[in-house]
Order: sequence, then structure tokens, then C-alpha cells
Amino acid sequence: MDFRMGEIIEWRSSRLDPERVDIIALWGFDSPSAGGRDVWERWRSARPDRLNQWAPYGPEGRREWLTIVGRSIPRRVEGLDRPPGCVYHLDGTHVTGEAAFYLAIGEAINGPGGYFGWNLDALDDCLAGRFGARTPFTLIWSDSQVARESLTRTLGEADDAPSYFEVIQKIFAERDVDVVLR
Repeated sequence: MDFRMGEIIEWRSSRLDPERVDIIALWGFDSPSAGGRDVWERWRSARPDRLNQWAPYGPEGRREWLTIVGRSIPRRVEGLDRPPGCVYHLDGTHVTGEAAFYLAIGEAINGPGGYFGWNLDALDDCLAGRFGARTPFTLIWSDSQVARESLTRTLGEADDAPSYFEVIQKIFAERDVDVVLR
């Protein structure tokens, strides 16, 4: 089963009939992995309306969920961000991998099914604004120890190379995010 993915990128009055509009859209098909089909079916039936609906899935399902989240973000629009100084709450209970971190931060900033990056570069881009939050802000990260123990992949060859968790903390600090680890 393939899933139709589309995005309307522009609309304008039709040159042929002033009572109609012309729509310009990007269309494509995506075939989810065998382990991710139920995630796509879940999203096809209804958008998430509660936090952590991705949590019961394993790593493959969480990656598929993150793929859908990334494709579901609204086009970047000025004024989309909440003002600087806001406080966001990241539920770290299920942050046992990199995809889980991005799903949890997306929900912390933008609610169920929310997007706020899919890798370190995208996280840094989101922190620059126009993805739901404007720095400086405070991030209260509950159950952060789960991520500290899970996001241990090192980034670099040196013996003292930082872990993925440490690099996330560095990015937050550089972008003026006050992270409160609980």
C-alpha cells in the first residue's frame, strides 16, 4: 500500500475562469517500510491528539512517525513562533533513541504530532525560529536520565568525543535555551 503525500505550494485566480483557482501542488507517493505501515495507517485515520502516541512503537515505527511529522509541518510562516521567554516541557520518559528525542521535542514545542527537527542540523535550524519557538526560552526536560543513558553514540573519533546527548545540550546552550534537566 502506498500513501499519497502532497503539499499545496501556491494558488491563484485561474486565467481561464475568474470563478476558479489554479492550485500548484507537489505530489508523490511513499511506501513505508513493512514495520512502519501501522504508523502510516494511524496517521491516515487521524492526526495525533495526545502526547506520546508514538511511544509504543519500536525504533522503526518511531523513525516512520518522525518521517510523517517532518512531512506534515506547515510551510514556514513569519509569526508562527510563540514569543521569547516561554517555558516548554519535554517528557523524556520514552527518549530511548534519536528519533524519540525529536518526537519528544517536537511535541514539547508544537504539541501532539509536532515537528522540531529530525537531526542535529535541523534542530539547530528550528532553534533559529519559524518552527514554533523563539529563543531565548526554557526547556524543562523531565526524566532526562533516560536520554542521557540512551543517546550515547559519540560524534567523533577522539576518546573524549561528545555523546549525542552532550551535543544536543551544546546546541541548546549556543542557541540560548535554558535546559533544566530533571
